[in-house]
Amino acid sequence: MARKSKQPGGNFPLTQHERTKKFASSEYGTTAQRLAGHSQYQLGDCGISFTRLQDAAVGCTPSGYLYAQDAIVEYLLTQTQELKEQKAAYERQQASRQGDDDEKQIQQQQFEETQQVIRKRKAVDEKETAKQAVLKSSYWLAEAQPETVAVVLPLPPERPLSPHSQEPLRRKDIWPVALKWDDKNIVCEVSDKTIQYQPATAYWVDKKKPGKVVLTSVYDQLIRKSQICPITSQKIKFTRSLQQSGSSFASSRQGVQVKKYRPTIT
Repeated sequence: MARKSKQPGGNFPLTQHERTKKFASSEYGTTAQRLAGHSQYQLGDCGISFTRLQDAAVGCTPSGYLYAQDAIVEYLLTQTQELKEQKAAYERQQASRQGDDDEKQIQQQQFEETQQVIRKRKAVDEKETAKQAVLKSSYWLAEAQPETVAVVLPLPPERPLSPHSQEPLRRKDIWPVALKWDDKNIVCEVSDKTIQYQPATAYWVDKKKPGKVVLTSVYDQLIRKSQICPITSQKIKFTRSLQQSGSSFASSRQGVQVKKYRPTIT
């Protein structure tokens, strides 16, 4: 009996060096790569166009993503038109299937009526019978394939879906936000600290007026208990937790590593 290999995976013939370094540039094996921060969503970028929001009207969705108002409105209009077309195609399909069901029912009734009438038996063509038997047993033949494959369209959703959370999104659910900037990053309205990877919260005294963005730690310490805006001294009525910027650190809550499976060498 052969001795068991000491390499990882039992009898796997490749060493760690061969699997990672020697064949790293080849097209074999499962590769993993850590995502950098600039390839993920960053607070202060539009969730659709991924451009900075310094010179744009900003809207916040219930999922906490920030969008340029013109970009998200254009997205909703486009998706609404596509949903109308999908719904029309779905209704046409349902009408067609209903017509097919009615036609099948009529054919069945006609068949049942003809069975009640005694007719002469027709001679069965032996060649045709043999051909049908071959087609049934040899389903891979071109002659045995169906002429058309019916594609069943799913029922489209009633409203456009959010680009990130995939939840139904309405125009009135997008609330305006006023962002305070330094050179490149968003700044907390109360503490003037830069918000880069820290959790942030947006609050509104009126959802029709632009809301304020503060650090979640500042909100918990100064605002959560009193629910009074430190800047305007008005009662806070609405709050939303904003999505954090993506980071390449393993301790962050986002998934920062992606894997791609490719056939192995062996």
